[in-house]
Amino acid sequence: MEKIYLIRHGKTVGNEKGWIYGAADVPLTEEGRAMLREGVEKGLYPSKEDLEFFTTGVERTEETFRIIFGREEREIIEGLRELNFGIYECRTFEEMKGDPKYEAWVNDRTGETRPEGGESINDFRRRVDRCFTEFLSAYGESEKDCLIVCHGGTIGTIMTTYFSEEKDGMIYRWVPEPGRGFVLFMKDGQIEGYEPI
Repeated sequence: MEKIYLIRHGKTVGNEKGWIYGAADVPLTEEGRAMLREGVEKGLYPSKEDLEFFTTGVERTEETFRIIFGREEREIIEGLRELNFGIYECRTFEEMKGDPKYEAWVNDRTGETRPEGGESINDFRRRVDRCFTEFLSAYGESEKDCLIVCHGGTIGTIMTTYFSEEKDGMIYRWVPEPGRGFVLFMKDGQIEGYEPI
């Protein structure tokens, strides 16, 4: 494998409404679908040939995949799903202002505070790092390049792990626009560089 493509799903109802969400299985919007089709027409995404495909199996990644690549076979990697925000799923920041538990979670600098029913930032990072390391071990010697349709937080975590000296190590600064992402360049089984998509 010489390249790994990380593509964020298209724009969703949650993006449009300003929701905090990760575990919720929300659909793409019509605008999101149109943006993906436009990306296909402009040649934004790689050719189907000589690629192994992966999604996280939720509706927004599956729909994004189908719009770009049709009915190609793919594998599901649940470990690369977005952060589970627990009781804050599908709510806006504005709705929760003044909630002491929410304020404690938002202002936590340790990364260890968990929203009820969800996972902490550190739990999420450990999960994504472990899963992506396992992915590299399993597919690093593949003759085909790999493409993963996943999530903004997931991509931000992966990029922060491998390029921590850039963007102050802040996950959110790596989050691409919907339908965009990064191509990672591999050499001798190691990630050596990247380009935005």
